[in-house]
Amino acid sequence: MSLQVPVTSSHYNYLLYTPFNFGKKQSEYVYSTSTPSKPAPPFALNVSTLPERWPLIMFLHGSDETAKAKHISQLDRIKKHGIPKIVEELPHDESRDTMFPFVAISPQKGYQSGYSGWNATYLYSLLTEFVSQYQEFIDTNRIYLTGISMGGFGTFRFAASYPQIFAAIVPICGGCDVKNAERLKDIPIWNFHGEKDDIVPISESNKIMEALIGLGKEVKYTKYEYLQHDSWTVTYNNREVFEFF
Repeated sequence: MSLQVPVTSSHYNYLLYTPFNFGKKQSEYVYSTSTPSKPAPPFALNVSTLPERWPLIMFLHGSDETAKAKHISQLDRIKKHGIPKIVEELPHDESRDTMFPFVAISPQKGYQSGYSGWNATYLYSLLTEFVSQYQEFIDTNRIYLTGISMGGFGTFRFAASYPQIFAAIVPICGGCDVKNAERLKDIPIWNFHGEKDDIVPISESNKIMEALIGLGKEVKYTKYEYLQHDSWTVTYNNREVFEFF
């Protein structure tokens, strides 16, 4: 049984992951007192206290995971990579909350739009609608954004369009028009790219990172010397990424 629920929305359908204790008052939380039903995955944190309001991560997929038909079952396509893949490795019991204390929303681009990139206006609508619905349980000061390939570009674009929303972003094998550097300079960013990427050349990341450095921003930028396009598997299995969040 999947830990993610398919949700229909006006522009982008999405997968929703919520912690075991999501929707409860903090005084009602259930903490694990036994051995987890699954071993902790490599990315797992080990927090001792769960938050009253949960931080939220939005994940943007790459072009290959775009829906091929107008049906909610297409959402299974985005479980191949990234956040929608790793949350399926979590235990189904309450122990998962200390390992991954986040809500995760993973939208899917529709098949009609082809490879036109992510629409920041649509993403903003989806995100604000969700947060408004669950505002009692979401920490609006800890909303994070990450994505791979086309979603890496989308991460930069969405954050540049609405920089006031995000506490931090993690773009992977993407890039951004350097004209957006000024709008991004106040957001904590950890950028990742494989030096041997033959799909999205690392020069795409280099340009925006250099533009940000030119504005006096301290950037975190990890270049994987031997990796090609898939620089996301190792990144999302890195506990430090979620500690950064």
